[in-house]
Amino acid sequence: MKASNKGQVIEGYFKRGSDYVFAVILLFIFFPFFIIIPLLLKFICRDSPLFVQKRLGYKGKEFKMYKFKTMKGGAASGEKNLQIAELGQKARFYDHKVNSAITPLGRFLRRSSLDELPQLFNVLRGQMSLVGPRPFMPNKELRQDPLYGIRSSRLPGITGLPQIKGRGDLTIKEWLLLDARYVDNWSLFFDFKIILLTVPVVLSRKGAY
Repeated sequence: MKASNKGQVIEGYFKRGSDYVFAVILLFIFFPFFIIIPLLLKFICRDSPLFVQKRLGYKGKEFKMYKFKTMKGGAASGEKNLQIAELGQKARFYDHKVNSAITPLGRFLRRSSLDELPQLFNVLRGQMSLVGPRPFMPNKELRQDPLYGIRSSRLPGITGLPQIKGRGDLTIKEWLLLDARYVDNWSLFFDFKIILLTVPVVLSRKGAY
């Protein structure tokens, strides 16, 4: 094994270990929210507080991603079922037309990104990382895009380069290009930088819908 490849393997193990440790720490810090938010959702929505959806993970393998429910009844996620071939490069990643289905509490959870907290359990299960390409929904056209093959070579993440570069205001093509850029330039330092830059972005709520 070449020295550079060996170094990448070691960094990969360190990334997985740090993901696990920080996920446990964050679960401890945000533990009160895992009690308060489900109780509020149960009381307001009269439904399961957890939203579970199939997503594409590492090397295209499907897994169940967790979120706090933000929409009425059985409404689908606010993300488009990406149809790149039909929507074209100017299509936005988020479908703003679904906003009418979002509950007032759900809107707050989305704007504050608190709806993403259950994904810490995906991190503990090894299905996601703290930083990586955002997991998309299963889609035939998406799998055929050359950029998807690049982004799927890394575990999907709770945050990533698109999250600090525009989030929901990005086009689908811009999102894919930023994910590919992340994969090509990945390092532990790059992950650390993205995590630090995610904090002010989340607090500003810019691009969150």
